[in-house]
Amino acid sequence: MKPLLFFPVFIVVLCTMACNSGDKQRNTQTMEFKKIPVTYPATRKDTTVSDNYFGTKVNDPYRWLEDDQSAETKDWVQKQNIVTFGYLGQIPYREKIRKRLEQIWNYEKYGSPFKEGDKYYFFKNDGLQNQSVLYVQDNPDSEPKMLLDPNTFSADGTTSLQELDFSKDGRHLAYSISKGGSDWRTIFVKDLQSGQMLPDQIEWAKFTNIAWKGDGFYYTRFPETTEGAKLTATNKFGAVYFHKLGTQQKDDLLVYNDKANPDRSFGAATTDDERFLCVSGWESTSGNMLFVKDLTVEKSAFIPIATDFEHDFNVVDNNGDKLIILTNSLLPTSGLSWSTPPIRSPGNGRFLSRKTAPTSCKVRQSAATRSFALICTMRRAPCGYSTCRGNS
Repeated sequence: MKPLLFFPVFIVVLCTMACNSGDKQRNTQTMEFKKIPVTYPATRKDTTVSDNYFGTKVNDPYRWLEDDQSAETKDWVQKQNIVTFGYLGQIPYREKIRKRLEQIWNYEKYGSPFKEGDKYYFFKNDGLQNQSVLYVQDNPDSEPKMLLDPNTFSADGTTSLQELDFSKDGRHLAYSISKGGSDWRTIFVKDLQSGQMLPDQIEWAKFTNIAWKGDGFYYTRFPETTEGAKLTATNKFGAVYFHKLGTQQKDDLLVYNDKANPDRSFGAATTDDERFLCVSGWESTSGNMLFVKDLTVEKSAFIPIATDFEHDFNVVDNNGDKLIILTNSLLPTSGLSWSTPPIRSPGNGRFLSRKTAPTSCKVRQSAATRSFALICTMRRAPCGYSTCRGNS
């Protein structure tokens, strides 16, 4: 968090230079700045640490800094902070910048409203709150009531709201929190009828969605780590579980894992009608596997839609037994595809539409369904064509 202090200073200085470029005298006065000397503390180099990659030795003299709990690393961070804040404290107009930014950022901000069950929800920030607050309304004209204030999660403001999802009937809200910016999540459940928190609490969740099905939800967790290694342990053997409300986490049902490939991560989602469970697997930030399970069929197996990591596959929703998938598997850009399990490839359908442009086209970046509508976000990009595939 602390390095972010440099960002507003940098932006304001650039804006000052740009706005005053036509007034040389004023620009000279504004940018007059006495050089502040900086002496950085020495950082120890460990010459004994190296790796061998395919016959090439690669030294890693600063690996000791990866242990953020060691006394030496903590001492190094403290000395770096002394240098950083010692420099920032000598900038003569720093307080003026802070006050100006506070002034221009201090206005009410609203998120887009959405409906869950028979209630309406929206996020609102009064102006300078660290996190936006979730409000609920009985109808669009009723008085909003505060439902969830992430600013109260911790006294120092370092605990934040992350994923959240409402049950299909709108009675329960499951949400996750992150402490200190960590990827680890703790999931809580609130009864929206009584306003009370349920005793359900899910630990060791990471890289997770929250996907409701009936009286429970799917989530992704990793094995527990040893005490003190939560922030440094490697992420291996991620798995999808199902938690039923009112039960202990130790009784959660294992739904999907891959012990043969411990470095793969998995995420679960359900379609709006909760008929299909969609599990995505990935090894990096691009390309994913996709498996689908029909939850209306007892003891049904997962059906593979994509089994490698060459392309992106995202299930938008379903229309009956057909899945709507956003994919770039057969296109130079992203397109929409129909797929009916057990069809193993979303490309087995026909073209529904095709648009061509000599130099640019609209690329589908995301898609969502609302009632009877399919909503896509687009952008302009150099390409040959954009398509929408399907089979009816």
